[in-house]
Amino acid sequence: MSFVRAGEERNEIKCGDIGWHPCGHRNYCSEDSDGRAKGALPRWRLKRVLEHVNLNISERIGLADLAGVAGLSPMHFAAQFRVATGMRPHDFLLTCRIDAAQELLSRTDYRLIDVAVATGFQTQAHFTTVFRRIVGETPRRWRILRVRQTTHRASHFPSHYEGYERAEAVLLQSQFDG
Repeated sequence: MSFVRAGEERNEIKCGDIGWHPCGHRNYCSEDSDGRAKGALPRWRLKRVLEHVNLNISERIGLADLAGVAGLSPMHFAAQFRVATGMRPHDFLLTCRIDAAQELLSRTDYRLIDVAVATGFQTQAHFTTVFRRIVGETPRRWRILRVRQTTHRASHFPSHYEGYERAEAVLLQSQFDG
């Protein structure tokens, strides 16, 4: 798997970033005159994909959906996306979901299952497995450690991820509906 494990440095695009990031596989890619890796997804297409992910973080998003937003076939999209970001689209999507979950866990006291559903996971078990693989801790333990760390700092810190607001809106709506 190409997931970045806890403690490892990432040289890829983060979910909250819409800026351009060079290919993570420099040994295998050459660059155009503008610094973009050859065969990489153009910036404007990447931006559209990131915006789609941020707006639909709680929904089921497949490769065909992302490719459709980019205006490419799934095969071409996956190849260009990987050259542009250094990640497979599915791994990137899971990382985005975990980034949004971390925001919810650190800013709210929502139950883990609610955070899981709001960030697009079908079960709390799958959420916990993916969270542990990417972050290195279970969501509950991460939240406890985060609360301890932030008690020494200001309780409010700015959101760096747009999908957090969308996931929180889904949670608030579900509280009113049910």
